Amino acid sequence: MLNFSKIVKEEREKQGMTKRELARRTGCTDRTISYWETGEKSPNIFLADKALKALEISLKIGSDKK
Repeated sequence: MLNFSKIVKEEREKQGMTKRELARRTGCTDRTISYWETGEKSPNIFLADKALKALEISLKIGSDKK
């Protein structure tokens, strides 16, 4: 399972987006994006949601198991 830091970094780079651009779209600093990508810090649920939306990523929560 991928973790948030890896997802954000891989998708941001795949899209050719800079840390500064993602920071602008999420309302935080590029240093904050660096913290997320290294796993040094994690965003709160609201900033995580903004980041995923900025990267056009949707999350499936839950399980298909019955």
